[in-house]
Amino acid sequence: MNVGKRLKEIRVSKGLTLMEVQNELGYFNLRRIEEGNFKSLKYYHLISISDFYKVSPMYLLGFDEKTYHIEPKWVVLIQKLKDKGLNPRDVIKCVEKEFEISLRNK
Repeated sequence: MNVGKRLKEIRVSKGLTLMEVQNELGYFNLRRIEEGNFKSLKYYHLISISDFYKVSPMYLLGFDEKTYHIEPKWVVLIQKLKDKGLNPRDVIKCVEKEFEISLRNK
């Protein structure tokens, strides 16, 4: 599946119109992207579109078949942790210690 078809599929599945998404993102060529009539997609457009739809850029590009639905409050938390210079390993250690649980993949 190409990027345009995937974008349209996600938009329709969320019940959004093309105009609603364009107004939110500020892209007036989104129709062209969905129709596959574009030469290239700038990386910052790819990132902002994937953030808007809460999917990975790899999913939009067709390399990953999984969608990732992350609630906005978790995105905010992740950003705050990044801003404090914490990496995922640090966060896992703190949570495991505080709640006496294991979050590691076994």
